[in-house]
Amino acid sequence: MYSIIEKIRHILRKYRLKKAGNKLKKYDSVEALFTDYYKNNTWTGGGQETVSGSGSTLKYTEKLRTTLPELFEKFNFHKVFDAPCGDYN
Repeated sequence: MYSIIEKIRHILRKYRLKKAGNKLKKYDSVEALFTDYYKNNTWTGGGQETVSGSGSTLKYTEKLRTTLPELFEKFNFHKVFDAPCGDYN
């Protein structure tokens, strides 16, 4: 039985992403990988606004945030489930 880390390494090798796969060698679990990425702000390369990646910035999500209320009204949505991750920026 393969661990999650081994499965991720296999996928990265399959798509010839050896450099990314090699970085995983130092992690013994997915939790360790994500904890390290979060603590070291790896996804944004040291960005100041968020540690959850460039797709989590206010500028990047501006159109989405202005469009959602229109969609809710147009389709008569009354409930929304949001499954956030990261730092809730």
